[in-house]
Amino acid sequence: ADGAFSFTALIASGSSYTVSVSAMPAGHTCSVFNGSGVAGANVSNVQVTCGQQFTVGGTISGLSGSLQLQINGSEALTATANGAFTFATPLLNGASYVVVVLTQPVGQVCSVTGGNGTLTANVTNIGVACVAETFTVGGTVSGLSGVVQLQINGGETVTAMANGAFTFPTALATGSGYAVTVLTQPAG
Repeated sequence: ADGAFSFTALIASGSSYTVSVSAMPAGHTCSVFNGSGVAGANVSNVQVTCGQQFTVGGTISGLSGSLQLQINGSEALTATANGAFTFATPLLNGASYVVVVLTQPVGQVCSVTGGNGTLTANVTNIGVACVAETFTVGGTVSGLSGVVQLQINGGETVTAMANGAFTFPTALATGSGYAVTVLTQPAG
């Protein structure tokens, strides 16, 4: 229970002492303050503060590789499969947490939702969603007088009416092939 405590064994004047927690109460973490010194009189200023602990975790979806998450800029967690995850070290009630992607999987981009807050209970609703990394395809038109229509992979088209840069609006997934062709030549 909360309140004063004292050890039954006495120590001689001039002897050093160290007080530590030998067993944590279930679901709590305890810290000792003023826990060491040299006895010159009765010592009554040792403080033990305990707090409830909570875990932080959530669910990963869309992962096809290896992903590394990090909490509060310190502890890292490596995931290689979709499903639930929980960081190993619980945090004290009232502590803030921030979960970020430390290392993206090859060819994918993962984003975190609900990755920050203040602990009042176990956190299980952080979402990590991974999707294929995508890139746009574009280039430059030069020597144009008129209108040219370009096509990518036999589908999407872009119309250029002047010299300069063009980009197809739809991005392609990492590793996708592409072929840009002239669909309609400019007059003349």
